Parts: sequence; C-alpha cells; structure tokens
Amino acid sequence: MKGTFSRKISVSTNDPNAPTVKLTCAGKILEPLYMNPKVISFGRISRKDNPPPKTATITRGDGGPLKLKLKTLKTPGFKVELREIEAGEKYELEVQIIPPFDSRRTRVNLEFDTGIPESPTVTLRAYASIPARVTAIPRRFTIPGNRQDVWKASTRLVWDDAVSYKILEASVNDPKLTVRVVEKSGTQRVELEVPKDYDPGTTPRAVTIKTDDAQMPTIRVPILSASRGGRMSDEERIKRKAAARAAAARNAASRSNRVILGGDASAKETPESVKRRIRASKADPSAKKAENKNPNID
Repeated sequence: MKGTFSRKISVSTNDPNAPTVKLTCAGKILEPLYMNPKVISFGRISRKDNPPPKTATITRGDGGPLKLKLKTLKTPGFKVELREIEAGEKYELEVQIIPPFDSRRTRVNLEFDTGIPESPTVTLRAYASIPARVTAIPRRFTIPGNRQDVWKASTRLVWDDAVSYKILEASVNDPKLTVRVVEKSGTQRVELEVPKDYDPGTTPRAVTIKTDDAQMPTIRVPILSASRGGRMSDEERIKRKAAARAAAARNAASRSNRVILGGDASAKETPESVKRRIRASKADPSAKKAENKNPNID
C-alpha cells in the first residue's frame, strides 16, 4: 500500500447511549523515493530492431538524502547506467536492451541500495516482449469432423529477422497422413493431406519441419481434431447446441412432472392437486405440517 489511506473503524463501548462508535483512521504511507516511471517497458520489439534506451527519474521521497547504488546486474541482455543529477535528491537511470534476444520475453529486476536505513533497498523492473524467432502460420492443423472428402491444409514459416531461411524437409508421425513441401512464387508451404475416413485417435500427432536455420533447425506443428479438443466446425457446433437445448427441455419437463412423495409413484403434481392440498392443510393442522415437510412444494 502506498500514498494516503482512510479506513472506517467500529468500536464497541459499555455506554448504553452509544454502544458503537465509528471512527475514521487516515494516514500516509511514507516512501523513501519516487520513480517515474515505476516500470520501464520497451513494449513489443522485433529481433532485428535495436531500440533506443529508456530513462527513469528517481527523486528523494519522505526519507533522508538518497545515496543510490546499483547492485550487481546478473541478467544478460541489459545495459544500465545510473547518473546523479542533484546530490542526495535526484538520479537518472538509463536502461538499454542489447540484441540478440534469446527468449520471447526479456525482463530484469534492478535492485538499488538507497542509503536510507528505513528502506535500504528498492527494485525497478524493466521488460520487453519479443516475437518468436520463427512462427508457423497457422500454428496448428485442425482436422474438421464429418469430412466428405480428402482434407488438405497448409502452413508456412515466418522468421522475425530480416534473413530468409529455407525449409529443407517435412515429416509426420503417422503413416496414414501425407505431408509435402511445396513452393509457389518463391514462398514455401508445408501441405498436409488427410484421408476421408481418417481417425486421429488419442495419440498426439504433429508435423516436423526441418530448416537451414542453425538456431531453429526444427519446428513442430501439432495436428488436432475438432472432435477431440480442437476447434469445432460450424456444423458440429450447431449440432452440439441443438443437443444441449434438447437436454435442457427434457430436464424442464422432468421438473414439471415431479411425483408426490409418500403417495402413488405414478401420480403427477398438478395445479388442482396443489390447491386441494392447501385447502386441506388450512382445515387440518396435521396436514399443514405434512405440507411443510414435502420438498415438492415450491
């Protein structure tokens, strides 16, 4: 919690004229320093970019004079420089992210010694979101259900840097499926062919693509079935919704035809029988008790 705060407090007393007293507690959380911004974000950057450095300003807060000192930086890929602008009062922090980028999300926690006994250390976070080095578009093959013919689909690889790489070969871990590399107008695609009566079963299937990229020599593209957890086709979605509506209608009909407990199991609860039972309960107290015990009365 930071900044000002206010809370309501109820206090019980032995005063008969004021058994409860409400008080308001207000205060301010002291901060040793202020950082602007509190988090350094480089946003989404491409692997081929070299983004300019980001700067944060650190000023003295409610504590004593600042004596900032950056602790050892253990995270690779970042360059940090701390400059004192006004002695004990103001500092400037410059953070730069250095390519090449190894992961899809690069982050670092910058820890400082403040020189203030009440709050000896503070942390400033910096991060960047980086696209994958190579992406399959689409990312998966989703086989539709109720196929009327042989089903074909394709995917292509897109690299995030400026260098163009080649697809060397492609394979699939199911002999019933066919995969090939095709090229048209200089663009390579991996094409998957699925027989009409093919059943994927529950064993995971995938297409493995080999490239001449030394950093990403293989890319795996999963094969999913719409009927086994993948995205459903429009026809399957309509059928499922219709089945759900039919089940809901049956449940509603079953609730409206509840039998009277303790009586004939074939007897149905009707509006007329409910009225007769209510009239009888008014005339006979024992019947009223039985009515209250009947869970079929809403």
